[in-house]
Amino acid sequence: CAHWLHWRTGIDLGAAREVMQHRAFPVLRRRPQHAPHLGAPMRVATSPQPARARRDDRLEAEVASFLRMEDAILYSSCFDANGGLFETLLTEEDAIITDELNHASIIDAARLTKARRLIYRHNDVADLAQKLVDAKGARRKLVVTDGVFSMDGDIAPLPGIVDAAEAVGAAVFVDDAHASGVLGSAGRGSVDHFGLHGRVAIQVGTLSKAVGALGGYVAGSTALREILTQRARPFLFSTSHPPAVVAACREAIRVMVDEPELHERLWANTRRFKS
Repeated sequence: CAHWLHWRTGIDLGAAREVMQHRAFPVLRRRPQHAPHLGAPMRVATSPQPARARRDDRLEAEVASFLRMEDAILYSSCFDANGGLFETLLTEEDAIITDELNHASIIDAARLTKARRLIYRHNDVADLAQKLVDAKGARRKLVVTDGVFSMDGDIAPLPGIVDAAEAVGAAVFVDDAHASGVLGSAGRGSVDHFGLHGRVAIQVGTLSKAVGALGGYVAGSTALREILTQRARPFLFSTSHPPAVVAACREAIRVMVDEPELHERLWANTRRFKS
């Protein structure tokens, strides 16, 4: 209960509304040039290159920089981000090693692939290590975990997970939808919280919680972004964000970096509710 109260109140106590309603929207009203043609679609075709727009590129670059990753790609939702990633990258030759309490979007995404699925006990690094042994022979092994688990609010033991994965040459995927805006410097998430930059191959997150708008993203290498741009169906066959949403997301990220007192207030409120 204490963990649940800690994280659910932490997420709900003003992070999204404070950034979006009291910071981003007033700024957009003062700077209308940031949000031209509020309802205009940005993808004009289903082919990859015409689908991209400069305003999307800028937001993707800012998301990648914020997370200290090489590159990023936007999706209509974080649910789509997970689905587009797994079905694009993994085949029957690969293995997904996934926490039993991962988010529904991860469970459904794994079901869309032909990859072998191995489920380890919740936050149990020893069981994860055994499942990695069981996955021996797979072409690619992808360890998948939430950074903060949405139902119980507990934090994944990422240092141990990363060590276990590196020992057998597996890649690590972290869904940080419930950690962004809460954990880490300026709310950069669980990877930043544990100082694991450069050791987690893929970070997925949402723009609809602490950022206060809508959408999702995958952050990783530029090579990953390029293959998802070319092949991820949820990216190719979905409408992009309206310009006003892109502008609001960019402003929210700026606020998270430039106004640390909001993050400090979030934790002060959390400590108050726990006391």
